[in-house]
Amino acid sequence: MRKGEEKMLYCLGGLMQLGNDIFDVYKDHQGGVSTLITTTTNMEDLRFYFSALLQTGTEAAYRSGYAKRHVKRFLGILSIGIFSRCFVCLDQMARNQKRTNGVFELNAYSRKELVCDMDTIGNKLRSLRYHIKISK
Repeated sequence: MRKGEEKMLYCLGGLMQLGNDIFDVYKDHQGGVSTLITTTTNMEDLRFYFSALLQTGTEAAYRSGYAKRHVKRFLGILSIGIFSRCFVCLDQMARNQKRTNGVFELNAYSRKELVCDMDTIGNKLRSLRYHIKISK
């Protein structure tokens, strides 16, 4: 591996796992699986952590020694396919939290409120907006 590549892979891999947990919140809650999202009471904290890990992974990618254009393309693929979608889902969870007096309470939400449907036109457009913002 190139110098810095391990940190990049660690950060971005962790981010992908966190993204998976964000989308699986309903299933994990039903199955009694503890993850950051099933144990948090504040979506703002989780969003901050997600954003910080994305920033760290992005910086590590640019320091990995690969050509800048290749890194930009690689990060763009991850952004459109994973990261931008996670922000859409985090927004949905934050709206849930607002409805429960500012505390994220899994037991208070229905399956529909916890499953983020990325096949709706609205969520696709939100994801595209996040992708553009992330890719700058």
